[in-house]
Amino acid sequence: MEYRYPLTPVDKTEGLEIEPALRPDAIRLGAMFSPIGTNGDVHKTCLALAQLCKRHGVMFRCNTEIEDVLVVDDRVVAVQVRNGDLIEGDSFVLALGNHTSAVAKLAGVKLPMYPIKGYVLRVPTTPSATPLKCNVYAGGQALISPERDDMIRISGGADITGFNYKKDAKRIASLLAHAKKCFPDGYLDEAKMTTQVCLRPVSADEVPLIGQTLVENLFINAGHGSKGWTLAFGAGALLADQISGRAPEINIEKYSPLRFGLFATQQTQP
Repeated sequence: MEYRYPLTPVDKTEGLEIEPALRPDAIRLGAMFSPIGTNGDVHKTCLALAQLCKRHGVMFRCNTEIEDVLVVDDRVVAVQVRNGDLIEGDSFVLALGNHTSAVAKLAGVKLPMYPIKGYVLRVPTTPSATPLKCNVYAGGQALISPERDDMIRISGGADITGFNYKKDAKRIASLLAHAKKCFPDGYLDEAKMTTQVCLRPVSADEVPLIGQTLVENLFINAGHGSKGWTLAFGAGALLADQISGRAPEINIEKYSPLRFGLFATQQTQP
């Protein structure tokens, strides 16, 4: 077990009993299995969370563009949005994915975080295919996950291209090829495949940025890379503890945005 996550080595026979959809020679040397591995629908989860938050008095302002973050004496006093409104508060959390760095800069804060391009392929299985039950990591090159309606989700890739959503046909073909090695011939209905580009916010050391900045009441929760949903609840709990003055269950300093020594506040010019 590593970091409290159970991993068990299994041989080929055991692996095929756990996941019979796999091609036998795909795990001829065995595999690592976790009994708690799972997946779900991120969109539905976020919608449900939004409804829960609303019932507890949280106000959402969608389609609202931030124009400035007003800092006085190393504290954020308000966020100014495009229509001129000033949103005041005691504490401010930037959890804006790839846009976190740009908004942090308005407060004089530098974040070592960059968008890393990845791909998501969704491919239905053929009618005779054995349904996939488990998440499968294919040689470190692709994550294959079962979805509803006999759909398979294949994700992977890490290209440094800036804010570029252009699809690379060679990268898509390579990702699909890695996934196909895991299954019998004809398992995937490639003619019905859809593709999507995603830009994952990744910190300079690939560890999320969670915690307080040099601006006293400005906090960051970003840079989770491809594991945003996986880490979301834990990251939120850590940050909530820090803001509330409670002792987090684990050491939050390892995630501190200050760990790089690159954070800086700039004097506000009159």
